[in-house]
Amino acid sequence: MEKDIIESKEFAIEVRKSIKGIIELLIAKGQPFSIVAKSDYVSLSPHLDYIFDKFPDFMRFDLVEYSFETSTTDESNLIFRAGFGSGNDVVETEVKVPLHRVFQIILGTAPIFINFAETKDELEVKKRDRSQLFKTKNQNLFK
Repeated sequence: MEKDIIESKEFAIEVRKSIKGIIELLIAKGQPFSIVAKSDYVSLSPHLDYIFDKFPDFMRFDLVEYSFETSTTDESNLIFRAGFGSGNDVVETEVKVPLHRVFQIILGTAPIFINFAETKDELEVKKRDRSQLFKTKNQNLFK
């Protein structure tokens, strides 16, 4: 029974709302924080293979200074800029993490939120072109 709840779409939606609310509160208060996310769901642009090779399971991001200043949320993602490397070899990249894929939110050294939702890939929010949606819903009209 419990598994039915934590794997449900409804629970995932509520978790996403909670994560978004907590992150937006921390940003509004100017409070740097950290997140932990499963590496499979982290998107870097430009993509940096060596980061995924170094952290194949989970990644921790400390949103402080520049990363914190550039952090924002949209409907379904936490987005921020981060630099990887050192010295003259720093590569700046945009980091995007689906909100419902944030595993932990950490304030200082203490986790303040742990995500227990076991969402499936089909729960990822995908925006569709309105014209495509119209065509799909009314496909019989266009034959």
